[in-house]
Amino acid sequence: MEQPRTSLLPATENPPLLPEADSAAVPPDTAAPVLPSEAEDGAVSSPISQFEASSPPSHSSTSDSLHLQKIVLPPLRTYKSDVSEAVKKGRETTASIFSAEEARRRGEGDAAGGMPAESFFLGFRTKTSAAAVLFGGALLALGAGFLFFVLLQRNVPPQITPAAHALVFVNKETKINVGTLDRADIEKQVLAAQKETVAFNNMMAITFIREISDPETGGVREEVAGIGEVLPLFAQEMPPDFIRALSGEYLYGIYSVGGNMPFLILKVRSYENAFAALLEWEKTMAILRDFKVLLGVNRFPPVAIKEFADILIKNRDARTIYDEEKAPILYYSFVDKETLVFTTDRTTFDELLNRLATPKRTLR
Repeated sequence: MEQPRTSLLPATENPPLLPEADSAAVPPDTAAPVLPSEAEDGAVSSPISQFEASSPPSHSSTSDSLHLQKIVLPPLRTYKSDVSEAVKKGRETTASIFSAEEARRRGEGDAAGGMPAESFFLGFRTKTSAAAVLFGGALLALGAGFLFFVLLQRNVPPQITPAAHALVFVNKETKINVGTLDRADIEKQVLAAQKETVAFNNMMAITFIREISDPETGGVREEVAGIGEVLPLFAQEMPPDFIRALSGEYLYGIYSVGGNMPFLILKVRSYENAFAALLEWEKTMAILRDFKVLLGVNRFPPVAIKEFADILIKNRDARTIYDEEKAPILYYSFVDKETLVFTTDRTTFDELLNRLATPKRTLR
């Protein structure tokens, strides 16, 4: 006997009737196929559904009838039904859903989950990326600030006492306190200062100071030690008339040119008395021994040479004395009747003449 066929067409207002079958083959109590109506939420019923098959019809001795199985057709999920369900449950709004869908179509959303572009944080996909960029920017700003501070510190001119700048322009200054030290300690500090690092073509003033109490502030303040206090510490064979011929201003320092070259500039009160004292100082070569520490004199002339010689440097009269190899040991010259210069190096002597002519700093 031919088995009856069920319809798979969608449900309509007047569903088609099942094909007629032999009454003997189909029991009268056999139910017609159940087709679901349109879903309440607007979803369209699907003609293709899952079939829930019941147990095969049993064959009894009294009936060989075939029982027609019930067909359950669940509603088909569509975009419209998903939107309606999301809106009803309050998870999204229609506008937000359409916005997310539009972003997904443009490829602006997250590749995995369809995250819309609005979920980005400061233009980055994750907060971790944004934090890393912000942290890097902060480090860059700190580095730039530190570099600016270092460069600014380099451009800050060093603090130099007016006394050191009074005669010639100097690039830096170091101080030696002679008020609390004995002669041996002062000599050690002078030798150490002569070895300080000084840039090429720069001058460093070595200022002798002493600390005195300040009644106005209750503290102490620095005062430049006078030449009458400083020079006798080193020149113990110096004629007394020489000190009396000097005024208060002086400058002791070094000039960097192939090494640190010491120099001494003295202001003179009486040119005639100072020059006469210098000639007396020359006779026994005591002047060389007295300038051993201050000017680094470590050579002496041969026994045959008894006096200094007159020379001309840049149209200025100077006096010098030579060693056995005819190399100058010491120069001194009255640049004018009020200024006396001592040094052991010719280049340093020339530079002192230039700076004395232009005491203010000039562009080179």
